[in-house]
This record gives sequence, C-alpha cells and structure tokens, in this order.
Amino acid sequence: LRADINGDGRVDMADLAILAEEWMMSKYGPNLFTNGGFDTDTDWDKSGEGEGWTIADGKATFETPSGGGADVLSQNVGPLPAGTNLRISMDIVYADCSISLVLLKDGLPVQYIENGFGPLGSTAVELTTEAEIDAIGFWGLIIAGEHTFSMDNVSAQRDFDYTGQLGQLVESIAGILATLEYGGKPVFKTADKWMHQVSFR
Repeated sequence: LRADINGDGRVDMADLAILAEEWMMSKYGPNLFTNGGFDTDTDWDKSGEGEGWTIADGKATFETPSGGGADVLSQNVGPLPAGTNLRISMDIVYADCSISLVLLKDGLPVQYIENGFGPLGSTAVELTTEAEIDAIGFWGLIIAGEHTFSMDNVSAQRDFDYTGQLGQLVESIAGILATLEYGGKPVFKTADKWMHQVSFR
C-alpha cells in the first residue's frame, strides 16, 4: 500500500491529507510523451515531405524550405480509445507561423486540429478523440515561403481515471488505519477487514 506518502517514516493522517488533496486537485494524468523537453534528439519520429522538424538546443523546430513543405513530428503514446479526453500543451519559443495537431493510428492521420498552436508563450488545446489512436503528432504545413516554429516542454495528458484514483485513496486509508493501535492492540487486524466494514456514500 502507498501509505507513507510524505516519506517521514510514519503512517498518519498527514499522509492521508496529502493524497486526498492530490486526488481532488488533479484533473489530468502524467505526461504521455517521453522527452517532452527535447533534451536529446530521441523518442520522436519525423516524417513528411519537406525538410521539416529538427530537435536541438532543448527545443523542437519546424522550418519550411522555400517553395513549401509538410512534416509531422510524432510520438507513440500507446492505444487510446475513441472518446479519450486529452490536453496537449507546450511552450512556444518562436513562431512566425502556426502548426496543427494530428492524431494518428498505424501511421495514418485520423483527426486534425488545424492551426491549434500559436502565438508565443504557454498554450494548450483540449480535445476528445473521435477514433482510437496510438500516436500524437504536430503537423507543419506552409504553402510557400520560409517559416519557423519552435516549441519546448510539450505535454500530452489524459483525464485521470477517477475510479482508479479513488481505489488508491481507499487502499491508503486502509493502510493507515491498519497501523492504528488502542491499548497495545490493533484497531483493525487487516486492511481488508476495514474496507469491508466501511461503505462510502
């Protein structure tokens, strides 16, 4: 059980308070992307027609060649079913154009969010997947001319599984109460016994 949450060597109500606040305040889960800060030129797939995307100096940059071009910078995030709520965010470092978001399945686009990012600063897009996907990409397309778009700290998050989080909360409460003693004897002999004695409304 995840009981000693604050790592102070004790299992007490302070641990429960931390977990409860964490659960109640969190709407989205962890980042689905690996290397969202572009610390190295790894983990991301580059594909398309133009010269396109590069990863260097802690950012990903899309540059179109003269005459136009198109490229996708994407990463596999595992299968996500239709109806998944996602939040895609980034820090835009430089932009004299915008890029679009593309959701993919088996390398093929299944959903576009056109011109979803820009101008400079932190920005985010929230969406619901229309079909099953297994990758999320950023699509740069310029009809003509030379343009640049640079981004950092990219994140893709899905809705928290509140059912799973509630189960974790209940297990942690059980873990805490299972350590309580009165008169030198345990109040509850096992966490399972406590969980069967208590009902939530």
